[in-house]
Amino acid sequence: MQNIEPELPKWTARQPKLRWDVFLKDLSLFASLWQAQLIVRRTLRRRSKERAARLKCIKLAQSSGDEVLNKVSVDNLGERQC
Repeated sequence: MQNIEPELPKWTARQPKLRWDVFLKDLSLFASLWQAQLIVRRTLRRRSKERAARLKCIKLAQSSGDEVLNKVSVDNLGERQC
């Protein structure tokens, strides 16, 4: 009579090393994702600060007619400073 039960794979010395390899790859992926998130967050924060600074410098024209423009706003179009 033959043994019907399937043979289970024997544990080798390689098995724990495979676990560490997978763990280190996962850790590397996590570190890469964290670094990408940090870069994106810093970029968005910098753009937000630059936009806020630009919006502070905007001066609205007087609503007294189309021919009258706010000279200060027109003169400062090329400059970044208020």
